[in-house]
Formats: sequence, C-alpha cells, structure tokens
Amino acid sequence: MSKEVARALLRAGCLLQGEFRLSSGGVSRFYVDVRRVYSHPSEAKLVASALAEVASKLRCDIVAGVESGGIPLATMVAFILEKPLVYVRKKPKEHGTQRMIEGDPDVKGVAVVVDDVATT
Repeated sequence: MSKEVARALLRAGCLLQGEFRLSSGGVSRFYVDVRRVYSHPSEAKLVASALAEVASKLRCDIVAGVESGGIPLATMVAFILEKPLVYVRKKPKEHGTQRMIEGDPDVKGVAVVVDDVATT
C-alpha cells in the first residue's frame, strides 16, 4: 500500500484501534474499516485510483465487487477502468432472478475481485 493511500485511509478515519474479532475467529488490535472512506469523496477517489492502477496491470476484463462492502469500491474501480462491473452475493437471492452474481450474465473474461476487508 502506498503512503498516499495509507494517509487517505487515516484521514477518512478508517484505522480503528481496539479489540476486533475477525471472521477467521482471531482477534486483532487494529481494524481497517474501508467502508468509512466512502463518506470522503477525495480519499475514496484516491483509494479507487490506486486499486485501478493495480487492476490494470492484471489485464482484467471485468471488475467484481463482493457484497456488500466491496460494491462501492468495485464500482469506482470499474468506472475508472471503463470495465464491466458485476457483484457477487454471499448467497443467492431467494426471490426474483435468484442469482448469486448480479450484472450482465453474458460478460466473460478475467475478473479482478474487489472487497472491503482482507485479513491474514
């Protein structure tokens, strides 16, 4: 992560300190809540532009956002790259189309997946 992106996340209040239970079951003293950056347009644009730069090097055809927190960031990246956007639900809808992947079903190619959280 570039220092510029790290500073943008700090300005947006994304770095939280405390005790956070992770989806893996582990505990962390720090948590980066990327969703907070969505309320700060300048910082969100900087973060999305940095991700778009990385994604462009991967030569992706599609940008895929993960429900729900990854969708806004994936949308920004897709617009910057002028690539199709799809998003992936955690489970298929029980009504309507009952799809797990939303967007144009005919879009094919290599996808870069954008989510708002990553842990190790």
